[in-house]
Amino acid sequence: MINGWFHGSTVSALEFEALDAIRPSCVDGDGGGTYAPSALLSIGGLAVTLNPATLTLSAAAMAVSAPGTWTAAQTINANVALTGTLSGTITQSATVTRTGAETLSGSTAKTYHRRTDKSSPGATTSISVAADYYKFDNPTLACVVDVTRPTGEPAGLVIHVYVIGELSNAYTFKDDGTTMFSFVIGTPAKQSATLMWNGTAWEVAAISANATLAAGY
Repeated sequence: MINGWFHGSTVSALEFEALDAIRPSCVDGDGGGTYAPSALLSIGGLAVTLNPATLTLSAAAMAVSAPGTWTAAQTINANVALTGTLSGTITQSATVTRTGAETLSGSTAKTYHRRTDKSSPGATTSISVAADYYKFDNPTLACVVDVTRPTGEPAGLVIHVYVIGELSNAYTFKDDGTTMFSFVIGTPAKQSATLMWNGTAWEVAAISANATLAAGY
């Protein structure tokens, strides 16, 4: 038995054969490799530090349930359950589906929206879901605004449009060539509307009383 060695022991050929037999099961800390343990692999102790050039997590599910710090960009190709606190800047490029509420608390909590100013757009212009809020100024001539339909997006996308101050020329907002509503001339107040994508077309979810809603909307 290997654990029966003592000072001065003579190592037998069978013991060397036993070492050779278990060596493929050992983790190669220098050369690396691919390992598939048949039971849970648990690492305890004081701490574990990972400092690779790239860390890729591709498990079916991963639970982060203890305080920890990730100090570099990481690629996570799995379902991740977070039961702690995330801090710092988080940049995501994938679709996130939430099944619970999102709560903002604390004096520094903020929500930012994507805003675009449409200044002197001319006779025609277009807007899309590239922004959440579009502010229009007084156009130099009557303007048609085409609201671009998103491709392959489910229902629920929202665009807010508004203009502040009196208009000398009107704005007409269209969905696929069909007039939805207009911001009218000579109304010295804010005109606004909220558009909701229903999966196939844009709906006018809300509109200010001083704007003109087209028939059928």
